[in-house]
Order: sequence, then C-alpha cells, then structure tokens
Amino acid sequence: MKVPEGMDWIKAGSIPETWLTAYKLLHLVGKVNAGDYVLIHAAASGVGLSALQLVKVAGAKAIVTVSGQEKVNLCVEKGAFAAFDRTANDGKWAQGVLDSTGGRGVDVILDCVGASYALQNLEVAALDARWVLYGTMGGINVNEFPLGAILRKRINLTGTTLRNRTKEFKADLIRRFSQEILPLLAQGSLESVVYKVLPLEQAAEAHRIMESNLNSGKIVLTCRDLE
Repeated sequence: MKVPEGMDWIKAGSIPETWLTAYKLLHLVGKVNAGDYVLIHAAASGVGLSALQLVKVAGAKAIVTVSGQEKVNLCVEKGAFAAFDRTANDGKWAQGVLDSTGGRGVDVILDCVGASYALQNLEVAALDARWVLYGTMGGINVNEFPLGAILRKRINLTGTTLRNRTKEFKADLIRRFSQEILPLLAQGSLESVVYKVLPLEQAAEAHRIMESNLNSGKIVLTCRDLE
C-alpha cells in the first residue's frame, strides 16, 4: 500500500492494520448496508475510531460504547449517532442503545469485548443482525448463554481475525481499501487519529498507556528521528 502524496510517515504508519481491520469487519464480515445501525464497542480505540468513520461513509449510523465522558465527546465529534459511557449506569447500556434506535435494535455489532457484553449484545441485536466478534477483552466464557435468542432473532454470530487470513485475502483487502478509502484519508475527509508518538525505546510506556485504557486512537512508535 503506497503512502499517499503529502501524507507524513506518522499518519501513514497509523493506518494499515487499524483501518484494514475496521474495513474488513464492517464490509467483508459485517456486510454493512446504508441505513443500518452499527454498534461499536471500545469505539475510542484505533480500530473503533476508524470503524466509526467508515460507518458514516457507508451511509449507516454508528452507536458506540466507550469508557468516560471525554471519549463519548470524541466519538460524537467524529460522527457517532449515539454514544454511551460504559462506566456509567452500572455498566448497563443496552436500554440506551434500544432507545436510540426507536426499539428496533442494531443491525451490526463490532465486538472486541466478548463475554462481559454478550447478554447485552443479544438484547440489542435486531432481527438478522450480524454480530462480529474480533476480540475477547471482557472474557471468553459466558454463563447461561441463551442460544434461543440467536435462533429467534436469526443472529449471525461470526468470529474473525486478520492475521491468519490467506495472502490472497489480504491482497484483495488492501486493493479494495486502497481504491475506496485511502483516497478519503489522503484528502482529509477521514482522519486516522493519533493519540501519541513515542520512540521505539519507549515501547513499554506505549503498552502501559494502552493497558491503562488512557488512549483515544493510535499510539505510533518511531524507529528514528523524523524531523
């Protein structure tokens, strides 16, 4: 994937896996359609902020969960239709999501959380929803998971990763992304949000920031002075 003319290396370095993952989740797996409601968990992450903007480009509406009011504000600024702070209301966000869709529920769920959100995801899923599981930050085991709800709502629950895909799949993903989305990033219609830039020697600090859930967007490590 070529670096667009006029784009610096910091922005360019923040794009590939983050935006490719978001594009894959939303389009190749989630099959988003114009008019869909899309629920994005951890929406202030690098993948989350990328997916949020891609939802808008697709003509759909993004509903997000994040931690803290500052991240709620950022997501609304980036185009979220509705945003919910998971640290408020005892962690209950499902009713707010349903209310924001007029009781209809969401058509696509981009879920990097897993177990701790599973029951609320079931609650807010619309008929024929596509639930895309790509992470398990909230655990891998769910007690008394009601499979009947999957049947009644005709939910398509799909687990997906990018790293173990074939070279052919990845090449096609890069080609499509480069044609459809990269020009929008190059012209500034979309933004790859960079939270902090650190030298490679401070990689441990970068991990500390992520593990503390402090960042909104990507942390970029530089291998040399770019000035």
